[in-house]
Amino acid sequence: MTPMGGVVGDGSHELDSVLRSQTGVRGYLELQDRINKQQRDNFAELIGPSEAQMDLVFANVLEAGKFATATEVKVRENQRLTALGRGTPGQEFSDTAQQFNNQAINSARKALGILRGQRQRFVSELQQVDQQEFADALRDSREALVQNLSKFNLNPEDFGEVISIWDEATNAASQGAEQLHGFVERNLDDFIAQRGRPDRGNQPHSPLAWWKYVLIVAYIGGTVFGVAACFIWSACTWVWPAISATAPWIFQIIDRGC
Repeated sequence: MTPMGGVVGDGSHELDSVLRSQTGVRGYLELQDRINKQQRDNFAELIGPSEAQMDLVFANVLEAGKFATATEVKVRENQRLTALGRGTPGQEFSDTAQQFNNQAINSARKALGILRGQRQRFVSELQQVDQQEFADALRDSREALVQNLSKFNLNPEDFGEVISIWDEATNAASQGAEQLHGFVERNLDDFIAQRGRPDRGNQPHSPLAWWKYVLIVAYIGGTVFGVAACFIWSACTWVWPAISATAPWIFQIIDRGC
């Protein structure tokens, strides 16, 4: 008999592969790199042609999330060792954790700088969109997010918060391109501020920590731009799979960044 996975043996190799992503910062980063690549690939058809360089904004938001989460994974690792007397209490935010956090802040700053510099192109591109088609696509996209995110092991409060963020982003978009741009800009700016605080934004915003909330807001704002962009470059068939693929990214940020 061939065990699940198609590999003959005791299954230890498959088990090691599954558990690797749960063992420390390096395992997490390897997994998140794969998820981020999938995200970039899925949105490439939607936002790649944008002269507003939204593909670069999106890529840097993904990296900001990856490194902010890696920071918290490293801090918790240090806290576990400190609990056994193998570290100094109050020093869990180690040099390595600080480096990850700095990378998160730098990535967010890059995204924010590009977004601000491309404001006119961003607004000009979105003004080409038929509002009725856009509204219909947003409803379909919301359903894709609900169906796929509901399969992940989030508590109901966090799940509801993410869907409310989607509604907030789409409400901003329905008011015009300037409002959507400002929505993403404000929350990226707030993410940078939160990660620079002594607690790195880990105080509660609602069910989510502040840094997670503003990061997911900025991320979802970028995906809403992608939904709109499908009507500009005739890539609307890519919207459902792109939005569906956002679920694992959101789950990782909430689950691993706790």
